[in-house]
Amino acid sequence: MTGIFIVKQLGTVQSFESRKNPGQSVTCADAVLREMGSPDYADSFKVRLFGKNATNPPHVGEAVCAKLRFRTEEHDGKAYMDCTAEELTPVATIY
Repeated sequence: MTGIFIVKQLGTVQSFESRKNPGQSVTCADAVLREMGSPDYADSFKVRLFGKNATNPPHVGEAVCAKLRFRTEEHDGKAYMDCTAEELTPVATIY
């Protein structure tokens, strides 16, 4: 899903060791993105940012174009969904 979103919240940056490449670290942060023009939280997504998007994230209140990637996984009979924001690009605002 690709769209224009407003950054509502940003979490702290975390680093951990990569499972795929031991010895390398992965940087990530959580964020909440809300679809543009939506007055309620029904159109909000809690996403995970990786790499430069996590270390140099957009500001709260900034409009961004993002590609959201959804992934579901089942464990012990429960379904879990992850949402990752990719290709985060600030949208220029003209006043």
